[in-house]
Amino acid sequence: PEAPGNVTAGDTEGWADIEVPGEWAMQGFVVEKGKPAAYVREFEVPADWKDHPVRLRFDAVHSVCTAWLNGVQVGQHEGGFVPFEFDVTSAARPGKNVLALAVTSESLVDTLASADQYAAHQLGGIVRKVELFALPAVHATEANSVADYDAERRLGILTARVSTSADARLR
Repeated sequence: PEAPGNVTAGDTEGWADIEVPGEWAMQGFVVEKGKPAAYVREFEVPADWKDHPVRLRFDAVHSVCTAWLNGVQVGQHEGGFVPFEFDVTSAARPGKNVLALAVTSESLVDTLASADQYAAHQLGGIVRKVELFALPAVHATEANSVADYDAERRLGILTARVSTSADARLR
């Protein structure tokens, strides 16, 4: 989608407010099938986040979401009811920031899940919570664990692997 990447909060005069999380159809909005709806939100980033990785997490958007932070495209996701996040460190700045989203309800994911058909209405929107957060400078980036059982020794075995953002010792 082209817009609303460079839209600012000042450009939204005359736009209607929408409750997030929420489906647009349940709030009386009609969005043309296959067309994106635009969301714009202004917010503050604390100054003490300056040297930390910053993430933008969506618990669910139905079903295609393209996001811009301060005019910079920070990610795109397709998937109706699954959480996802974008690394927005390079686009976030201390003080005022503007997040813009283009959200389209209809997609291959929606078709395969028959979601709109099951609900009997267009499910588009930011349907679960959104949060912006800063990570510590050193943090876990990936974790994987496998549980097994040694029947002969009657012993449970847990193997865990954790990757970190920098050299770190785990206790």
